[in-house]
Formats: sequence, structure tokens, C-alpha cells
Amino acid sequence: MKVVTASEMARIEALSYQDHGKEQAATFMEKAGFAIAKFLLALPSQSQAGAAKKVILLCGKGNNAGDAYVAGRYLQEQGFSVTALQVFALVTASPLTQSNHEKFTWVGGTVIAPEECLAFSLPKKGVIIDGLLGTGFRGAVHSPLCEMIVRANESGLPILAVDVPSGLDASEGLLGEQTVAIKATWTLALGLPKTGFFLRESWNSLGHLRIAPFGLGPAYIRQAKEDFFLLSEKRARTLLPTIQRNRHKYQRGSLAIIAGSAGMAGAAVLTSYGALRGGAGIVRLLHPSHIGGEVACAPIELLKVAYALKLSERARQGLLTTINASKAAVIGPGLGRSELARSLVKFLLPRIECPVVLDADALNLMAEENYPLPMYAILTPHAGEMARLLRLESAPPRTFEFLRLCQKFAEERSCTIVLKGAPTFILHPGKIPYVSIKGDPGMATAGSGDVLAGLLGALLAQGLSTRDAGMLGVYLHGLAGELAARAKTSYAMIASDLIACLPRAYARLQARTL
Repeated sequence: MKVVTASEMARIEALSYQDHGKEQAATFMEKAGFAIAKFLLALPSQSQAGAAKKVILLCGKGNNAGDAYVAGRYLQEQGFSVTALQVFALVTASPLTQSNHEKFTWVGGTVIAPEECLAFSLPKKGVIIDGLLGTGFRGAVHSPLCEMIVRANESGLPILAVDVPSGLDASEGLLGEQTVAIKATWTLALGLPKTGFFLRESWNSLGHLRIAPFGLGPAYIRQAKEDFFLLSEKRARTLLPTIQRNRHKYQRGSLAIIAGSAGMAGAAVLTSYGALRGGAGIVRLLHPSHIGGEVACAPIELLKVAYALKLSERARQGLLTTINASKAAVIGPGLGRSELARSLVKFLLPRIECPVVLDADALNLMAEENYPLPMYAILTPHAGEMARLLRLESAPPRTFEFLRLCQKFAEERSCTIVLKGAPTFILHPGKIPYVSIKGDPGMATAGSGDVLAGLLGALLAQGLSTRDAGMLGVYLHGLAGELAARAKTSYAMIASDLIACLPRAYARLQARTL
């Protein structure tokens, strides 16, 4: 699915108006409001909205308020008690908002005048529909919107944001930590998701993202110029490796992992588990000999190959031969930055012939010296590691400019970048970036990235391209995180839970293809 700026969304809507007349805007508003009401009506009956049957509309001047009024009218007709807080004088509102305000009152909806809005007591139960500010908003939020947003956020009520949470720049994201914005429970994006949803700190305000059509024809959607693509389940399913009934373990894929150091053997073990559950047929862990006892807990299916702390030329060539005899490799998790690790990375990278995942300390060592990359490589930096690779002093916020620098790096070094975070971006030379919103906050735990590195390596070993492996691996990893959080909660889940949930994540995707 395309992800566009607010101005691009407005442009393709304008194209539709040119072809069908500006009166089509009223039809779009009616369909948008119906989609909002339909979403709320579909919530489980035990939700606050369903149980209380109370809805509060927060209405500003723009057409988002009109969308909210249409939704309120439908909900009022379905037996809900709907109250609209009209924050600005109605005469300042858009003509369509004024028209739908009138229709809302005809069906019995209650409207609170601007001078009484801040004094109005929000109910203890129910749901808020945020129609204060739309995609045209830029800059800072001023009174009385600022106070209304704070009250809504502090109410404890679930909030449904219409198209974009009020206070968030739909193109550039939430600007600055002090900016006031709605903390939505759900954001119902109309037509297409907007770029600002995924930039800066916006993800903290979005809640659960849902997309709703509002009548804009497919021909106009096709004309939209996207800045990103949203990675969907449908797209991820198409990337699943093909399973032949008569395949053997070498066809399934052999993977070599160079990972682990004193005190960091857990990273090597987690990476190996992630690779095995990720589907690789044979996984070899190449580790320094002095952590042999620490990796004894590794799965019995894992082949362990120890190497000495002082590597001879013959031993280094032996490691290289093992790697190049594999279908893919992973280098970096828990490797450390010792002279041994440094010499290994420096020796191996220019000579590796198979696809490789470079993670953690391999990236940190790369940031210190400009090592050449293998022909096919996936780099898995978080923002701090990416900043070091780019020679930046500190990790910047996720802005268009930062993503452009990341894309430029991918182009210059001919690699795929999995920029980890919430959300995660997948960048590849000559391609529009993908953004994945799968995952859970509980994945912010030590070892989560090691599991991803192993999973990515397994997908490379099964024959996927670096870009396809990056997309499918990120999606499966995020889905496993969501499944783990349901079982363990976001508070208590650990990286091992991701491994345990990978089979269910695969099953979820595979079931849709049978």
C-alpha cells in the first residue's frame, strides 16, 4: 500500500474533483463518516464504546469535523448518545462541516457551544472521536485546541482519530517532544496512510492504524506518488520460500554464523535459534573456543565449530571456506570489538561470496573502518548504529532527511538496510522504501535483534534476495512479537519468546496461501 504526503493526497483528491465536480466532496465526507461509524460499531461489545454507548465528538473548523459529524449522525441513529464539542464558532467552519452539523442536530445529536467546551465534563465511559485538526495542519497547537487535546488525553477514554491524530503533521510527523497531540487508541486513515505517521515520534500518538476507503477511485490512487510502501500481510505472503516436497537439508539452505564472545554467548545462541526456527536446513555456529561452555546450551540441532583466539592464516582460510560453502552467513551478534573480532571482520568481508547479514558489532566495526561489503548484504542497524555508519555525531530523529541519507548509503554500498525501530524501514538500491508496523513494545528487550539476524540469515539461505528476505524477516519477526505479547504481555516477554512464536507466525502467513 502506498504511503503519501498530505499534499499528495490532496492532489489526487483534486484530480477527482476536476473529473466529477466539487460536489463530490460531500459524497466523500458521507462515506468517510460512515466508515468511522462502521468501525466503532464493529468493536467488541465489551469495549467501553459498546458498553456505554456514549460518544464525544471533538470538532474543529475543517472537514475532519464534518467527517466526525457524519459519524455522529449514524451512531445517534444506532442508539448511541452522541455529544459534539464544537471548539470554534460554527460560522468559521467549512461549509460541509456546517451542513453536517445541522444534519447531526436533526437526528437528536447534542452540540456544546465553544464557550462551554472546556468546562464540559467528559463521561467516565464511552469513546472520543477526534475531528479537531486534519492533514492540513502545520506548526504548533494553540488555545483552545491545546487544552482540549490535553483533556482528551487525560480522560482515560479510548480515542479514534479521524485520518490523523490532531496536533501531528501528517507529512513530517510529530514535531518536537513538547508538541501537544492526541494520543489515539486508533487512527483511521482515509484513503492512504500518510508519511508523517512513521516519522519522528509520531508512532507514539497513532495507536492502532487502520485504513478506510472514502470513495476515491482506484484510478486516482494509482496516480499517487508514494514516498514509502506499507508492508502488508498480503505482500509478506508472496515472499514465503517455496517448499518442494522432495527437498533435502542442503536445498533448504545452509547458514554459517560468526557470533559470540566472552560474556556475549547468549547473542550467538539466540541468533542460532532464530536461524533454525527461521527455516534454515543446516546452521553452523562459528565461535571463539573460550566460550564453548557458554554455548553448550545451544540447540542440539546446531553444529558448533570453535576457532582459536589466535588465528593462523590456515585457520582464517578455513573459516572463509566454511562460510563460502554455505548459502548465506550472519556476522556480528555478540562478536565484540576485540582485536580478534576486528581482524576477522577485516579479513572476511572482502572475501565472502555468499549473501550475508551484518549485525551489531559487525556494524560497529564497519563504522570505524570503511570495510568493503560482500556483493549481497543486509545491514541491520538501529538508529544509533546507522548514525555511526553515516558518520553523524548522534542519532537524529527519523525525518525525511535521515531516511534520504540511509537510502543514499544503500545506493552507494549496494546493500539492503533494515533500519530497526518502531516502525522499521527496509531500504534497497533503486527501490521505494518499505515500512513495517508489525511488532510490539515488548520487543524492546536484549536479544530481539539477534533473533531477527538469525531469521534474516535463514531466509537468505533459502534463496530469497536481500530485499525480499529483509521484508519477510521483518514482518515475521514483528508478527512473532505481537503473538508473544498476547501470551506474555508487553511487560514480561523476552527474546526467547519471539523464537517460540515464530512457528505460529509462519503458520499465520502460510494458512492464507493454502
